[in-house]
Amino acid sequence: MIRIVRPKSAPKILAEKGSAAVKRHARQVAKGKAAKIDNAIYGDESVKESLVAMQHEKCAYCESKVTHVSAGDVEHFRPKGRSKQADGTVLLVRGYWWLAYTWDNLLFACAKCNQSGKRDLFPLGNAANVCLQPSDPLAKESPLFIDPVAVDPEPQIEWRGGVPRGLTTAAETTITGLDLRRRPLAVRRDEHYRTVKHFREIHLALEAKGDPADAELLARNRAKLAAWEGDSAEYAGMIRAAVKKGLSGR
Repeated sequence: MIRIVRPKSAPKILAEKGSAAVKRHARQVAKGKAAKIDNAIYGDESVKESLVAMQHEKCAYCESKVTHVSAGDVEHFRPKGRSKQADGTVLLVRGYWWLAYTWDNLLFACAKCNQSGKRDLFPLGNAANVCLQPSDPLAKESPLFIDPVAVDPEPQIEWRGGVPRGLTTAAETTITGLDLRRRPLAVRRDEHYRTVKHFREIHLALEAKGDPADAELLARNRAKLAAWEGDSAEYAGMIRAAVKKGLSGR
């Protein structure tokens, strides 16, 4: 995971139709009914396109590129319909329905992280302070899942090849809850790590040789190495952490 920078300007549909929808939901909830969330609003093409661009086509959690193999999901950081603290616990009657169309609550995620991992989970460090209605202050909650827009995840995670380990309770809860150590993902990340490591070793050997004729090639290599650390690159958090360790990381 890496820090995500969210544009301040939200897709217009969230304000134009989302506000009215939230008022409808408030009336539904006041009558003791479940809020009927309109996925055509938060799932509108303009919303998804904005999120995909914001995250460089990557899942907010596992950092895999998504759009070349899947449409991906518009994910609600705080679950919209219902939420629970952990697997095996009782679901709350309602989730954070009033945030269903809130720009700051939306992310782009792969189906594995969203549908198989996170689902309705939203553990809190202080579960008694869970917000159940719009008037409850979200600031009183202590989420144990990392919101990569609000918090920089990178200092909270260490890597052994393609396998992450949380250095904080929130990081480890996020990694475990979203199954970010799942084998296919760890294997894919490890393959990428080894590719970058091998390329870097070849580059350093070429650099050490000091042949002026290699100047252009070295410049291209440096650009490629820098790109692997960029926000738009898959698994940039892992590569950045490895670079800080001299790309040993094991």
